[in-house]
Amino acid sequence: INSKSEVKPHIMINIFISASGSYRAIKQYEVAMNMLDKAEVLIEKTFGLDNDKSLPMSHLYNQKGLINRDKGDYKSALELLKKS
Repeated sequence: INSKSEVKPHIMINIFISASGSYRAIKQYEVAMNMLDKAEVLIEKTFGLDNDKSLPMSHLYNQKGLINRDKGDYKSALELLKKS
């Protein structure tokens, strides 16, 4: 991607969140969380720091919850899934 055809932040957020699901499916949990961390940074830059109720954050919390569930961390998973 060059400077003339830059991808919009909301599209990159969706790409990172979707990619995290693919990595979760193949049990690459660290990579999946890394994708979600990148998405979170973009969400904060795009929607501001007070964005806990935004749709992108809801999707991000859901994905983090699913990763924690798959890893067996049910307490954290439940907290994140409730938050989503």
